[in-house]
Amino acid sequence: MAMTATNSNGAIAGLFLLGSLATVACKPPLCDHELKLNATYVATITELYNQQSVAAYDPQYDLRSTPAKPSCNGWDGLVANAKFAIDTNQTYPFGACDLLEGAVTNLPNNIQWQQDISALTQGRFAQNSLFTAIGRITTGPCRGSYQVAFERPRSNQSVFNETKPGEIPNLVIGRTFSPEASDSDPVCPPCADAFVAKLAVAK
Repeated sequence: MAMTATNSNGAIAGLFLLGSLATVACKPPLCDHELKLNATYVATITELYNQQSVAAYDPQYDLRSTPAKPSCNGWDGLVANAKFAIDTNQTYPFGACDLLEGAVTNLPNNIQWQQDISALTQGRFAQNSLFTAIGRITTGPCRGSYQVAFERPRSNQSVFNETKPGEIPNLVIGRTFSPEASDSDPVCPPCADAFVAKLAVAK
């Protein structure tokens, strides 16, 4: 009887251990090998990404909306050498791996910028298509839909490294803005740009 009880307890313990290991083993890895959950990254703009870029230009990585919109001309502060922060705050199942979701937390326009949390659309950070989106925003006189997209053109290159002249970018950032119908300010037209950029871990 004692022998039977011991075996039963051992079997139950073994099943519990296997179940625990299976739970751990089944959790998918993150799709992007460089980015982490609950981290803050800082993106630095290097240059506009177009046919005149120092980096090699490939239209498939030109993250502007289609049909193409005119340039935003930096009204939101996104110009060469500008920096802004991105928070990764949750994961999203995507086949065999988990995508990171996040939000842009600040813009370098040096004027008041507000994010409408009720309209926030969470974006996703993926292996080859890093993406985050903001819903409606107000920045100075401009109100409307604002999106920032991140793409890794070369999966074998680090998004933390600066792109060398003549090379396809390690990281491309695209930004589009669509003003609300009620926003008739001429400094806030529908616009879009693509940028060569790099990431850094916020200190």
